Amino acid sequence: MAVFQNGVSIGTPGYATNVAMYDMERVEVVKGPQATLFGQGALVGGINFIQNRASTEGNSGEILLEGGDYSSVRAEGFYNLAVSDTLAFRFAGQIKNMDGYVPNTANSPDLMGQDTTALRGTMHWEPTSAVTADVFLNYQNDDSTGTQFTSGFFPVNGKIDPYGATAMNINADQVRDKLGNDREIFDITANIEVQLNDAWSLTSLTDYRDLSSNEAWDSDGAAFDLLQFYQSREGDSFNQELRLNYDNGGRLTAFLGANYFDYETNDSLTFSTNEAYAQSLFAPQIAAARRHGSDAWHPRPVGCSWRRKFRQLRNAVAVFRSLHPAAIRSTGRRRRCACRHDVCLPAAQPGACGAFQHIGRPHQLRSVRRHDL
Repeated sequence: MAVFQNGVSIGTPGYATNVAMYDMERVEVVKGPQATLFGQGALVGGINFIQNRASTEGNSGEILLEGGDYSSVRAEGFYNLAVSDTLAFRFAGQIKNMDGYVPNTANSPDLMGQDTTALRGTMHWEPTSAVTADVFLNYQNDDSTGTQFTSGFFPVNGKIDPYGATAMNINADQVRDKLGNDREIFDITANIEVQLNDAWSLTSLTDYRDLSSNEAWDSDGAAFDLLQFYQSREGDSFNQELRLNYDNGGRLTAFLGANYFDYETNDSLTFSTNEAYAQSLFAPQIAAARRHGSDAWHPRPVGCSWRRKFRQLRNAVAVFRSLHPAAIRSTGRRRRCACRHDVCLPAAQPGACGAFQHIGRPHQLRSVRRHDL
């Protein structure tokens, strides 16, 4: 499943996980396969999260407060400031806190807790009647208490219960003072639309994202240093897309575009274990191996750890085009919005046309081509 935010792909590792959803305009969904225009990651479809843009129609604001068990608190709101008929700003934010609901008897807080702070600023500017610019500035900070791993071998509180308490510990090799993930995401997106004439328009979509995360987890689900992991990640991505659209109000619509994507991440993965615990667990196997003269299980009651660093670089260039003759528009169980484009969302609002509404199933759009270099 491909994940997009304001039309930009965020499916790279770490960016699309637990993205805060607040002050949303709509969510677009297309059924798969959509690999022709969205790449191999969209074989089963795609989801596009569209955030609210600033509006020049007036000033408005809203605050939402929620509370629940496990000290759950969620607060979010927005304020739209219309400076003039051509310029507006919108500010939004969300705070979401919840204590862990999976009891942990080891030296780390209860699991599945969440502490998220997200902020957003948007700008809408219409310098001329033919030019429209929207800028989205997002910041998100997450600090979780870790994901549950329940051992099927070590009892906790005298029993083995996959739905009960767990015993997940953290050690000095994992850097953090508790299990979980501390993550920061910053991104800025600019969408500029230029109406060249009555039939042709140009769309520019520019996006930059920066990610920093530090995560520690205990994969054995026991209060021993058996499978302890720590991963730090620093990454950034850049995306630039240009689309030339054609629609003269007749029987044919089309678009031609190109996309450039650059992604770089630096990861460091640390694994640590105490072999004394492992040897005590497999004492019968060790004894049997030694009776047969094998030295593969030579006792070494010490701890050990290893660290691996790796770097990922990825560049992609894509050229795409699509024609929408009237014959294609009339096929399939699909709706049409006020601007005569096909709408893939059953519940899409008329006039809300983005890239997702312009694209149907690959077998219906036989003129579509995509070239990845």
